[in-house]
Amino acid sequence: MKITLNEQIKRFYFIGFLILIFISTISFAILSSITFKNQTKKFSQEILNLNINILDNKLIEIRENQKAIVNDNNIREILNYRKKNKSLDYSIELYNYRNIMDRFNLLFSNLKIDNIYIVNRDGEVYYSFKNSFRNNKIQNYSWFTEITERATLGTSYISKVHKNNYLITPDEKQYISIVMPFSKLNSPPEEYLICDIALDKILFENNYSGITFAFLDSDNNCYLTTNNTIHILDMNSFNNFSKVEKFFSKRFYNNEEILITSVKSKIFGLEILGIKKLTEIIEINEKIFETFILIIFVAIFLSTFISHKISNIITAPVKRLIKNCTIVSTGNYNVTFQEENNYEVNLLSQVIKNMIDNITFLNEKIIEEEKKITEEKVRTLQHQINPHFINNILQAIKSLSIIGENKKISQITTLLGKIMAYSVYQPYNNVTLREEIEHIKNYLDIQNIRFDNKILYFIDIEESLMEMAISKLTLQPLLENSIEHGIKSLDRGIINISSEEEKDSISIIINDNGLGMNKEQLLSLQENLKEGKVYLKERSIGILNVNERIKKMYGNNFGVEIISKEKVGTTVIIKLPKIKL
Repeated sequence: MKITLNEQIKRFYFIGFLILIFISTISFAILSSITFKNQTKKFSQEILNLNINILDNKLIEIRENQKAIVNDNNIREILNYRKKNKSLDYSIELYNYRNIMDRFNLLFSNLKIDNIYIVNRDGEVYYSFKNSFRNNKIQNYSWFTEITERATLGTSYISKVHKNNYLITPDEKQYISIVMPFSKLNSPPEEYLICDIALDKILFENNYSGITFAFLDSDNNCYLTTNNTIHILDMNSFNNFSKVEKFFSKRFYNNEEILITSVKSKIFGLEILGIKKLTEIIEINEKIFETFILIIFVAIFLSTFISHKISNIITAPVKRLIKNCTIVSTGNYNVTFQEENNYEVNLLSQVIKNMIDNITFLNEKIIEEEKKITEEKVRTLQHQINPHFINNILQAIKSLSIIGENKKISQITTLLGKIMAYSVYQPYNNVTLREEIEHIKNYLDIQNIRFDNKILYFIDIEESLMEMAISKLTLQPLLENSIEHGIKSLDRGIINISSEEEKDSISIIINDNGLGMNKEQLLSLQENLKEGKVYLKERSIGILNVNERIKKMYGNNFGVEIISKEKVGTTVIIKLPKIKL
């Protein structure tokens, strides 16, 4: 079903506005979400970098203080005395204990260290600061065994996370130990200085902007602090967590979407995680979705309103043009075409106005000529300026304007102008066959625009015949008869126009695949051609008039011959004398 230009414009702008708003809103939502996530990642990474730097600085300070202890000759002499004498003098040992405690207190009082102690390779505790040990032994603890195997050089080593159940009064906290051996040349260390630090002091009790800090050990266990309490999590509980690639990883834990960022100390190898719930992003996405729904409803209203307004602005001149064309199609040529702002519509209005003026002029000229020419010439001239043909073309222009086919309107008006000019200018003069062929091409092209290119025509005229003389408008009536009564009702019509040359004459052959005629119709038409009749109230008036014109101009040896078969097609042969113009 065909729709009006007005509806087409409304639909175009309505759908266009909706698509534009939809794409803009979706793009904004995606860009906002990505931007917020990137800012969150960047902020989390900056916070982690800041905290790992603070932690490194504290650990460096502890390491430097440990170096000061292990390199202190007085303390080494105290340890040698302790090692060499199985039976200790109480007064000397008390003096040594106070010296070591003073050094511990001087160096570690400002650091958040929970316990400081010196042990030998067998795990026997020589001296301890702040807390007392159960049985003064820690050799049965795996973390101690593992760290003493690694701690050989004069630097600090970080142990695995462990409990402090080796103390007389243990707690439930998790600790790491910073171990520095009392190294010797060419021999393994025999004593170790150990500092215990609770993880909640490393992980910083204050969370920044919803970021929770966690410590990740070598066994892929995550020690998470919440509400000043350390929780142990298996990182395998995070979907697809990879220890190698967890930087800026988005995981799910406890059905919550989280963002994990990771920073590793370049000095001590400690790995700190920053865990942030993405509830803010989810809430923002929900708000964006709600806004998007609201925008869609507003967009539908605005699109409807704007498309209606634009459509009216564009189609108003076309509607006025269609109204005038409708008046013209009824035969009333007394219409006024107003000046339009739209260039194309204004040009089309001017073309139609010129056509109407030409038609009016030609009609007046016909009336004047009727007083001077014979009845046969009047009928011929009327056929040349066939009002029915003009009306059909105006109706076609009207239909094309309704559906907005401006290009086809331009083509049809141009072709019609050429046809009118050819028909009116010196209508009784002879022309070359080339000019007549060019005219019928224009005629067939304009009919193809009317009938949506259903006519397939072929013209095969020998070049040597193109300058031969032919009476103007000899071929058009024959083609019009072929189209209107032969192939108009077919899905596809074919017309072949060819030529044959004899010694003193030429023949123009027009063949179509139309409906054809039965034997009775063909015999009747052939009889009328033979008798020279020029007017009958039946469909072959064009053939009879052309035949009579040729016979009167060149004699009875020339004229029109017709061959036809019902449901096969019709062939018309126009025989003319060989006269070069």
